[in-house]
Amino acid sequence: MPRSPITKKRMKRPGYAKGKRQPMGTVLLSVGAALVLGTIMGFSVLTLFFSDDPALSSRSIDAHLERNPAPEEKAASEERKSAFSLADLNAVLIQGGSFAEKERAQQAIQSHRSKGRAGVMTDASPHRIFLGVAKNRDDALKLSVIYQKENVDVYLKDLKVKGDGVRLSEEAMQAAGEDLSRFVEDGHRIFQTLAESTASFLGSSSPAGFPDPKGLEEVHRRMMDAGTRLEKQLPSGARPHLQDLMMAADQAVQSAREASRNPSAALAWQAQEGLVRYALAYEALVSSLK
Repeated sequence: MPRSPITKKRMKRPGYAKGKRQPMGTVLLSVGAALVLGTIMGFSVLTLFFSDDPALSSRSIDAHLERNPAPEEKAASEERKSAFSLADLNAVLIQGGSFAEKERAQQAIQSHRSKGRAGVMTDASPHRIFLGVAKNRDDALKLSVIYQKENVDVYLKDLKVKGDGVRLSEEAMQAAGEDLSRFVEDGHRIFQTLAESTASFLGSSSPAGFPDPKGLEEVHRRMMDAGTRLEKQLPSGARPHLQDLMMAADQAVQSAREASRNPSAALAWQAQEGLVRYALAYEALVSSLK
């Protein structure tokens, strides 16, 4: 068989003699150098990827992970919120029942409204229905007698809303603190005035007429103006309750104004319904700011 024209030659590595091994010292020296070099490179890579120093690495291997703030960082963040107090609100609600099923609560509300009464239902289960509100227990008893005469079971529920401990960020405090305090003061003035006048009118056997709320018109206007500004300044979680407060106060004032022109129990109860909504909305607003 003819041999290939290409012949294989055994390559000889320089420094190697046939049949001889490299000296042991040279081998150890090479291994040692490799270990030292590997250690240096490994330490450099670890420092680059895991260092907390942004000057060394702005893209560390765990930079995408969310870091939990240290206790001292969390405390500092809380200190950046300013605490202040709003006016308290004390009232007595006329509660007409509590229902696990929303449909039954709605039926009860419609039954009372069809008779010209007030009716407000809470959103969360158990759904409580409130049929009126007063500034004190004496006035609340005047309203409850009206229902007792119709064999409607009601009981009095004290509502005490503490306005202290409200917290806002420093930025929100500077922008909204004064407006919020004035807004609440004006709203409470409307509540106290109309709660007294409606209870007096409805609880009287022969009412002379419904008091004219002209003295509240400027207070109401100022409250609405402050509320409009606050809608952009308060935290998002508090804004729905602020809007509920504004609508409740507006319902109470408008109904009272109409009742002063055309005195009727139905209009007075509409004002009462607005006052119930105001009391519940204020409780929710304060809770959302704590």
